[in-house]
Amino acid sequence: MAISCYYAPTYFSPFFFAPLVATQAPLVASSMPYGDRDAFEAVLALLRSTGAFERVLFENSFDRDRHNSATGPLVSLVPEGWEEFDDVDPASLLRRVDFSLSLLVRDDEPSTRFDRLARLEAAVHDAIQGADLGGCLPGLTRIRRGRYDPRSLHPEQILRLDGEFTYMNNPNSSAS
Repeated sequence: MAISCYYAPTYFSPFFFAPLVATQAPLVASSMPYGDRDAFEAVLALLRSTGAFERVLFENSFDRDRHNSATGPLVSLVPEGWEEFDDVDPASLLRRVDFSLSLLVRDDEPSTRFDRLARLEAAVHDAIQGADLGGCLPGLTRIRRGRYDPRSLHPEQILRLDGEFTYMNNPNSSAS
């Protein structure tokens, strides 16, 4: 019996199915299992690699006093929560982790602020959408939604993006 390749219908995202050919070297097993912190570090590295932000932060909110000197755009990564499920295979768990990104720009002109946020959102989306983050399932790494913060004080505007990533979690490990 000959093996035949499966070609996904075109209405699926190109990130939904794994590629037929390996695109990178296999991951080398380490003594520490892959966890949330590893994926968050990868997201921070991707955000820094865009070169679009003056500061890339890993904190809950913007401290106006501490970050007031920043003239360029800022981004803050905030872990939101996680969920584990074993729908596919009871012996292995999938862990979906939710996070938010807050993008902040400052400009006196409201339309310029909006344009800058739109460009930053596109850069973030291109960097994160479908990324494997060093151990996640690329088809399940994505930005889900965005919303503008109506409480932003002039001359600031904040855009909050909600995203998620998913990886195989070893139920016998305690790292996350």
